[in-house]
Amino acid sequence: MHFTKKLLLGLLLGLVLAAGLGFGLARTKQPSPIAIVHTIDRGPVHAEFQAQGSFLYAEQARLSPEFMARVLKVHVREGDLVRAQQLLLELDPALQKLEAEQVNAQLAQAQAKLAQSQLAWRQAQEKKDREAVLWRDGMSFADRWSDAQLKEEDARLGVEAAKQHVRQIAAQRERTQELVRRAAVLAPIGGRVIRIGIKPGETAVPSATSLAGSDLLVLADPDSLEVEALVAEQDLARIHQGQPIKARAVAFPEVLLTGRVKQISPAPKPLGPAPQEASKMRPVAVRIALDRVPAELKPRLWSDMAADVSFGAGGKDAALRVPLLALRHEEESALSSMEAAAFGTRQRPYVWLLRAGQAEKRLLVLGMADAEHQEVIEGLSAGDQIVAGPPELLDRLRSGQALAGPRAP
Repeated sequence: MHFTKKLLLGLLLGLVLAAGLGFGLARTKQPSPIAIVHTIDRGPVHAEFQAQGSFLYAEQARLSPEFMARVLKVHVREGDLVRAQQLLLELDPALQKLEAEQVNAQLAQAQAKLAQSQLAWRQAQEKKDREAVLWRDGMSFADRWSDAQLKEEDARLGVEAAKQHVRQIAAQRERTQELVRRAAVLAPIGGRVIRIGIKPGETAVPSATSLAGSDLLVLADPDSLEVEALVAEQDLARIHQGQPIKARAVAFPEVLLTGRVKQISPAPKPLGPAPQEASKMRPVAVRIALDRVPAELKPRLWSDMAADVSFGAGGKDAALRVPLLALRHEEESALSSMEAAAFGTRQRPYVWLLRAGQAEKRLLVLGMADAEHQEVIEGLSAGDQIVAGPPELLDRLRSGQALAGPRAP
């Protein structure tokens, strides 16, 4: 019995040792990770810098009421395409019609007064003519002839005043009739309804400020869509009129739009009313004309939608370059305590150079960059092979680590 227990314990111990040895052998024989290798070459690197912006319409019409009135009916919806002179909404012209009736009555009175003034002038002319004959024949006194002249001139002036009054009332009537006609609000241009600011039953209020009811709706020409980018002051020297750009709507990043700089604002935009804002770098508005907007995208792009804008800033056609995906960065402490207090740490770029099947960290000095590559000024030569992926391998590589492969990217 005692012998049997010792035998079993020996067998178990042997199994454990064999398993450990097998595990160690398995770890020893684990294959090296497979790397994606890229060969450093020369090629185009066209530098770009980014800015945020928004879409807007260069041609749009903001419709406001010319008199206070209740909205009877809105005939369109936001997003509708309308033609010029199409009926958009109706205002209640009841007060304007009442005013027009009052003006018509005033005009009738003014015309009647004009007729009376003309009759009085004719009578004054006839009396002046009679007094002139009597004065010539010596049958009248000088003061009567002079009095007749004065009364005729006074009557003539009365006719001129009455005519002027009739013209004023007639112009007032024309304006009131025009207001009645404008109760039917028509589209001044053909385009898209991009905003409706009022509903049936609400009161439209004429105002130069943004009071409730002061904006009826906004029309825009969908073919006049542009982008306004806000560019930092330090980048302003790199922008010129006619410069090509690329833009993407944040809502539709898969669609690339192209265009050119149309206008650069002569003054930066204010950041805010606080005095401390004055010392900050302020953005400058840059207007961009788009080359072409796909027809299927036009109805989905609206004014004030956000856009990402890329400005071309020159480049090289045969730069020594490295893929951005292969770049890694490590922190580098400042050289002195004073610099450290002022600047803290900075990022040093590096890549993993592949030499004799092993990874070697290589620090780089870099130049301009585009969306896919960055120029290498120091640290690599054409023909060098670097590890370009996969990303999970790049993040855990160590100097001297063996790599299998290589396999092409």
